[in-house]
Amino acid sequence: GGGGGGGGGGGGEAGGGGGSDGNAAPRERKPRPEQPPAVPGEEQCSGLQVVVHNLPWSVTWQQLKDHFASCGSVDRADIQQDNRTGKSKGYGTIRFTETSAASSAISKFNETEFEGRTIKVAYDRYA
Repeated sequence: GGGGGGGGGGGGEAGGGGGSDGNAAPRERKPRPEQPPAVPGEEQCSGLQVVVHNLPWSVTWQQLKDHFASCGSVDRADIQQDNRTGKSKGYGTIRFTETSAASSAISKFNETEFEGRTIKVAYDRYA
């Protein structure tokens, strides 16, 4: 023998809709402002941090910090290292507590000799 079953259907009433105002303006599409190409300089970065290129591999962050301490108060100094070998990549960053110290470091030490090599000092535009 077989069993049968019947299902019941439910009925519902749809709600009424409201009318439109008539004065809804179409949304104005604002063009997205184009990003200007990144230019090294103070407007792109904090102005507190400088990057030093062409460092001798033997230089430590402490030597770097001491060398730049004459420009002003150094917040921190880092030498970028290869993650695998731990060897210096030949550049580092120095973060000062004031922007005047960073600009002084650039004018004072850019294209000067440090531990036998000519270093380049510029604003770190990523900081």
